[in-house]
Amino acid sequence: LNDTYSFSFETRSWSIVHSGEGGPNAREGHSGVALFHRYFYIFGGWDSKAIFNDSWILDYEKKEWSKVECVNEQEPRARESHTCVLLQENYVYVFGGQGNAIKKKETYYNDLYRIKIILHKDSKIGVEYKDDHGPLPRVSVRHW
Repeated sequence: LNDTYSFSFETRSWSIVHSGEGGPNAREGHSGVALFHRYFYIFGGWDSKAIFNDSWILDYEKKEWSKVECVNEQEPRARESHTCVLLQENYVYVFGGQGNAIKKKETYYNDLYRIKIILHKDSKIGVEYKDDHGPLPRVSVRHW
């Protein structure tokens, strides 16, 4: 499916977000976080043909998706079944996951990326930090 839903804590109900054309293709295994009480950021995931390392932001007010461009060369590797968390207002940390599942030769990651979200006229990300020396590689990582 390629649909997006929003949950209202006030009414305790779900509603579909009609975001029009131009959003990310259908995927699973991606991660996402809410930003600035207005946006929703997603990274990575996969479908039956490819694993992604793309980033997208949904503007809840405008109800439209924007593809996010990386401002430097150090984009995270394509992955799925990873986790991400928002810290310090505009920093998203991406950890773990797997790649190459399409080729039936899984690669498990233990890397950590700190991604700075820059919202101006055009949405951009800057990868500011990468660490390959974390715990053992893992997939289906969750945080509390």
